Amino acid sequence: MASYLCAVNLAEVFDVLGRRTGDVDLVERQVELLLHAGLDVVVADETLGRTAGQLRAEFYRRRSRDIALADCFALATTIRVGGPLVTSDRSLAEVARSKRANVVLIPDSAGRLD
Repeated sequence: MASYLCAVNLAEVFDVLGRRTGDVDLVERQVELLLHAGLDVVVADETLGRTAGQLRAEFYRRRSRDIALADCFALATTIRVGGPLVTSDRSLAEVARSKRANVVLIPDSAGRLD
């Protein structure tokens, strides 16, 4: 099965893991392994940007469904390419399911799978 990652979410990988590890070169090496293994990066073009923005405008609720714009890019990518959305974010999973996307819930950073 093919695996996809939006370029916006790739930026998040470098941002978050680079800050957590303090080693952007390590992150680069790990990303290269994923790319070599077949991960495809989807360009955040105008159409994807419009879809992500529309999703956030439709579903974002500050107190009850605080979905990030980058998460909307992940969902827009899922909608474009098909396949499952893999996430630990319950709010994002709820929105994805409302759009008839297949969702695979994974444990969050603390290991919880609520």
